[in-house]
Amino acid sequence: RARDELGRAQEKLDESLREEKRVREELQALAEGKDDGDDDDDELFGDDDDDDDDDEGKKAKKAQKSNLQNHLSTISELLQERAERVALLGSKLKDAEERTATTSSSVSADAASAESARESARKMCR
Repeated sequence: RARDELGRAQEKLDESLREEKRVREELQALAEGKDDGDDDDDELFGDDDDDDDDDEGKKAKKAQKSNLQNHLSTISELLQERAERVALLGSKLKDAEERTATTSSSVSADAASAESARESARKMCR
């Protein structure tokens, strides 16, 4: 049961990692695709009439970038929580396995002691 829970938690962590990578790539693509600020053409050929469209496009990119950064922040927090959960479940599972191993070894030792005691009792009775 603990192993299954750890497996599910690890899957969720992996999913968060993939989502974080995707958002980072989107942000990078958005940053690379943004206007380079080169207005030399305006000086050479005159100001074009598409300033309103440019402003709207810049506002849309700015809003998209802001949304992606907020989403990335949320994903990072979720990623941290999920990583902590995986670590906690991993340590709990390890502790449980160690307790089981200790219990079974002590049961084996008790069984060996009991067998030894019976053997000694048989020898004494002869």
